[in-house]
Amino acid sequence: MDIFINGKFVTAPRTGVQRVAFEIVKAMDRLKAEGEKETSALEFTLSCPGPSSAPLELRQTKLAIFSKLPALLWEQIYFPWTSRKGVALNICNSGPIVRSRALTVIHDAQVYITPQSYSKAFRLWYKTILPIMGRRHKAIVTVSNFSKQKLVEHGVADAAKITVIYNGVDHILAQPSDSSLLQTLSLTQKRFVVALANTQKHKNISVLLKAFADPRLKDLKLVLFGKADAHDFTDILAEGLPDNVLFAGKITDSQLRGLLENALCLGFPSTTEGFGLPILEAMLLGCPGVVAPCGALPEVCEEATLYASPDKPEAWTEAFERLASSDTLWEEMKKKGQIQGRKFTWERAGRELASLLTKTFPA
Repeated sequence: MDIFINGKFVTAPRTGVQRVAFEIVKAMDRLKAEGEKETSALEFTLSCPGPSSAPLELRQTKLAIFSKLPALLWEQIYFPWTSRKGVALNICNSGPIVRSRALTVIHDAQVYITPQSYSKAFRLWYKTILPIMGRRHKAIVTVSNFSKQKLVEHGVADAAKITVIYNGVDHILAQPSDSSLLQTLSLTQKRFVVALANTQKHKNISVLLKAFADPRLKDLKLVLFGKADAHDFTDILAEGLPDNVLFAGKITDSQLRGLLENALCLGFPSTTEGFGLPILEAMLLGCPGVVAPCGALPEVCEEATLYASPDKPEAWTEAFERLASSDTLWEEMKKKGQIQGRKFTWERAGRELASLLTKTFPA
């Protein structure tokens, strides 16, 4: 059976969704190269609207590149035509709406849950195509039971059509550890908290900034990584950002690993998440987490993290204080986190997706 993979992700900026696509395609390719039974009946072609922004390192997956159309038109016109004799596999929330012999991964229902996190054009497009794909495409995959519930609630697809396949997180172990930012930012091991520099409303970074304005955390630092900078958060606190908040900017995966392996913890206060890749990456590396009990986070983290209310800065202050003042608690959460993180591998995800393709589209 021919599986044509929608490779629009290879030309897009690397976010969590694109990360998942790269890793699961590589996982299925490895399974195919190793002769595993789940992929024995499948022939993969990665069809792309342009050259990849990152090395693909594929051994058993054919590559097809057509660069004469913008990515959106490529996805809706060219890709469905060239994949018409096989199955269209879409991994990044969107796919050709004219196809029915298709399997599509829809990661979450965030455009419905927190529409304020997205532009009007983005919301309009996804609220248009998600239910069409949910009706027309043969199967839908999502990444948590929470996401499945929300997709059903918002009428994207029927529950019977949706399969949950958890993401892997072990890609972070393939990155060499680069701890150079500790010197660059004057950081002391286990005396700083790492978090995302993200302005989307549901990422809720404001609660961390308010927590670090508390004098009780004056000896700890908050290190925010990502494209947002101090100017993007200036309206959160009337007195300005605390002096112990640092912005690392865009960093490499190796630098992120170096930060996480030396941090007190990762702060993850999202009010909703379809999965929560960063927190499980951190836990796998032995970095404890402090997490909001929202969205899919309790589902994937279970009892292996500390929880703090998303709207109470004082709860975050207290959680960071507890970790910083108790080596026993820190070691306990480190071990629990590593055990939990090891449950989520790309090999397992690849096997489950390949098996679902074979079951859904028998030869």
